[in-house]
Order: sequence, then C-alpha cells, then structure tokens
Amino acid sequence: MKLRRLVAACASLVLLGTLPVAQADPTPAFRNYVALGDSYTSAPLVPLPDLLSLGCVRSYSNYPKMLAAALRVRHFTDVSCGGADTTNMTQPQSTPLGTAAPQFDALTPDTGLVTLGNGGNDFGVFGDIVGTCPGLRASDPTGAPCKAHFTVDGVDTLKARLAQTQVRITAVVQGIKQRSPKATILLVG
Repeated sequence: MKLRRLVAACASLVLLGTLPVAQADPTPAFRNYVALGDSYTSAPLVPLPDLLSLGCVRSYSNYPKMLAAALRVRHFTDVSCGGADTTNMTQPQSTPLGTAAPQFDALTPDTGLVTLGNGGNDFGVFGDIVGTCPGLRASDPTGAPCKAHFTVDGVDTLKARLAQTQVRITAVVQGIKQRSPKATILLVG
C-alpha cells in the first residue's frame, strides 16, 4: 500500500508540476480522466472495495481515485480490473461476478488524462516470477537460480515474454492515442 501511495504522490507531482505556479483559477488541468489497468491499479484488498465493480475488485482508495481527487478532475472513470491483461483493453473480461466491458470503451476524444498500469498478467510473467523464483532462492542464494530456471536452450524465456508484453503495451498506447488523441498518457508501473 505504501508503494501505491508513493506512485500516486509521484504522479500527482508530475501532473501538478505542469501547472503554472501562479495559477489562481481553480479550473482543473484535466477535465476528463480515465484509469485503465489491472490489479495494481484497481487495488484489491485495499480498503474499501467498490462492491459494484463486477468482480474487478476496485478499491475506493486506489491511486487513480486519489489522483483524480488531487487534480480535481470534473469527470473521472476508473475501469481498472483485477486480472486484466492488455487484451482486455479491447475485449471484454470475465470476472467471478460478471463480464467487464473492454476498458477502451471508457475513452473518448475529449479524454484529457489516461493512466495505464497493465502488462503483468500477459504471458504469465508476474505469476511465474512470484510463484517460482522465491522457492528457488534457497537452492542457490548467491547465484541466479530464477534466471537459470527460465533459460531454455540458451534463451531467457522470461525475458522473451517481457519483450512480447512490451509490444502489446506499445499497441495499447497507440490505441489510446487513436481514441483520445489529446490525452496525456501516463504509464504506471
């Protein structure tokens, strides 16, 4: 949770840093803000959960909501969803409580700010890292047992999957630009 607050604070400072210092007008810098992403954005288990988020387990205290409040945006839409991968930007996502619409459906030509935190669920990268690597540490505490485990025939398969994810994220950013050409896009990791 501390990391989420740090990310929110950094994003707020970056965005607020773009405003003139002597700005007396309370007009928000961004009228329309859309938050896209996976569980790192939706923040499941961070109190209080939005029970109407169709199983996406969005928190009322996630960084997009904190950022929207800090920036005083006029229209805020959070469509982040736990378990989402980059395909769920353009395709519906099945959740335990229903189907979430494609996240890009929230984008409009007048969207001024988009945050994107996504990619960890693509190709099983995050799950493989957290599910495999900690258990390998004891076998070789001074070496690189995780890298050795994921290297097959001299190819670091984990690194290859990260490169595939990068291609997908690049396509997602291009899709955001097409749908919301004037938007400031922040990639949040």
